[in-house]
Amino acid sequence: MPKIAIATMTWARTPPEEELLFDSLSCLSALGLPVVATEGGSAEAFVRRLHSLPNLQLLPQAAGPGPRLISQVQASFSAAATLDPEYVLYTEPDKRGFFTHRLGAFLSSLDLYPDAGMVIAARDAGSFATFPEGQRLTETLANQLFSEVFGQEGDYNYGPFLLRATLLRSLEAIREDVGWGWRPFLMAVSHRLGLPVVCHPMDLPCPEEQRGEDDPQSRLYRMEQLAQNVRGVVLGLKTELME
Repeated sequence: MPKIAIATMTWARTPPEEELLFDSLSCLSALGLPVVATEGGSAEAFVRRLHSLPNLQLLPQAAGPGPRLISQVQASFSAAATLDPEYVLYTEPDKRGFFTHRLGAFLSSLDLYPDAGMVIAARDAGSFATFPEGQRLTETLANQLFSEVFGQEGDYNYGPFLLRATLLRSLEAIREDVGWGWRPFLMAVSHRLGLPVVCHPMDLPCPEEQRGEDDPQSRLYRMEQLAQNVRGVVLGLKTELME
């Protein structure tokens, strides 16, 4: 298997979130791969607990008010790059089920796509159907757009992906206002460089406790994400590529 480092981030706002993230990151660190996470403003006691996890390098919160998504992403990827990996796995930190049941198979999928710039963990049709209706609505629109741009039908929005390390410099061009559009930005850059963006379908159902998240506030958040994703892919298709 190629040399892999993991990049993620943390921001626990409530005690339940602290327990979820600690349990999830414990599972991730137990894999034995180097993990880099950038803090977003969690309580000091929780941060001290994270420092106890093996294989986890925890970076301090970026300067400035509140969590800064792009700064967190850039810091984690930059530190992961110093480990000289061939690929960097990005993941949100709360995907415990993915870490314990699917991550090993996902990492092994690299053998199937030796020419890919990005390999994306994708929900199969059955898994996608378990997510809230409002989320499925906006993510279906995003998937249709990405499928048209990148030439492969699939699910691009679950979260985790493997990125060829040679693409890491492209992150320097991403601005804070792109928000979650940073992911499709990288997809577009990889595509323009002739490195395929591949969706690897897997059984990735929605956690039971998240299936009811379909209130007006959640739907508004998903619409904001959709707007950021569209902006990100457009910027990725237009931005001057770094050598």
